[in-house]
Amino acid sequence: MFLFALVARSADAAPDAGTAAQLTPVNVTTEVHAPNAIVTTDDYKHMQDTAPEVVTIRVAMVKTQAAQTEDKNPGALLVEARAVVLGVTKSATNLTVGSVIYLQYGYIPAMPGVPMPPATPLVKENAEYRAYLSGGPGNAPYMPHAGAQSFVDRATADASILAVGPIANPSVLPTPDNPSPTGAVRVRGAALDQFAKVVPFDNKWGVSVAGGDPIPLQTVGDAKPVLLVYYGPHGLPLTQPTVIIYQAGTQPATPPGKGDVTVERALILDGDKHRLGDELWALRVGNNMRPPPLPIWHWNTYKVDVEDPDTHATKTIMLSGAPPPMPTLSPPSPSPSILGR
Repeated sequence: MFLFALVARSADAAPDAGTAAQLTPVNVTTEVHAPNAIVTTDDYKHMQDTAPEVVTIRVAMVKTQAAQTEDKNPGALLVEARAVVLGVTKSATNLTVGSVIYLQYGYIPAMPGVPMPPATPLVKENAEYRAYLSGGPGNAPYMPHAGAQSFVDRATADASILAVGPIANPSVLPTPDNPSPTGAVRVRGAALDQFAKVVPFDNKWGVSVAGGDPIPLQTVGDAKPVLLVYYGPHGLPLTQPTVIIYQAGTQPATPPGKGDVTVERALILDGDKHRLGDELWALRVGNNMRPPPLPIWHWNTYKVDVEDPDTHATKTIMLSGAPPPMPTLSPPSPSPSILGR
């Protein structure tokens, strides 16, 4: 290994409050392979296998500073980022889903005519990666552990998972009576803000997912909705939908005079974050009131059926945009008696 001292030349604007200690270093030293080293596929595989931290992350913020290496490599950068952990394969520092981590590493682009292994990639905001890291814990930064293969795009990392249909595994999707299914990525509280935010939309309210265009929400009157839980397809096939549970507002109880009922709804999005449906999730009441029965959600491979517990009326949302394909039937073979005629 050969050491490059990477020194930031100048700092950008001050980072967000609460992250200054992690995002304004002056000096950092990073290890890279010697310029004449040849990194093979087996080398990368070994580095990935020995990484103390193997996690799936969403990058929430990226900051770069012009930097200088000891041998004056042009275009060198000091990269700092904040990310949210979406899934954990292994973690020596006990990271869990929803953990916020800080990344810090040097980016040294290849120089023409100089044999160097590929640079560790620049992570992008709102992108998701399978990350192979070392460092930490807590506020200490995490660093790439597998060189150019430290951050693998999640779509590429999950390409080996074959989907049966629009939903490959309905059992990991939430229902009102099973809001924490095994295997589901469930984010709530302060970490949810890294995935989705309530924003004004067309004189009402919508939700912006990963910084995308607002998607309208069905609120009660002019109430501002409150996001409660985010269920993402992270680590699952990209055909798995995203489900966002939100508080839509309150309405008077029936019969009147019994207080208010808080309405919770579920927004269903496809893999491209397009709206598929927005259905009643639950009605919440005070402790002195009998709770209304929960809607009944039936996830299937190509659709979800939401059944009213009182009337049993069912609303169906096609998740593929079309009914499941009909099997192709082969024509029956002629019987021997016909062939013999």
